[in-house]
Amino acid sequence: MGHGPHDRDVYRFANAKVDEIENEVKSEISSRMAWVISALLSSGRINGNTTNILQRIENETIKILREHWVK
Repeated sequence: MGHGPHDRDVYRFANAKVDEIENEVKSEISSRMAWVISALLSSGRINGNTTNILQRIENETIKILREHWVK
């Protein structure tokens, strides 16, 4: 196997697919987190203090996702 133009195209395509999958995963996680937090808030089972805790959890989760996924 050589390292011709075709190989570079395959490499670029594979990298693009990986990026696409990572973006889909990030989007799915964000959607699920937003749904859970929204459900907790609208259920009336949490108060203002808990809301602050949830906001901190969300912020820290976003930081972790960025650290591990953003290159």
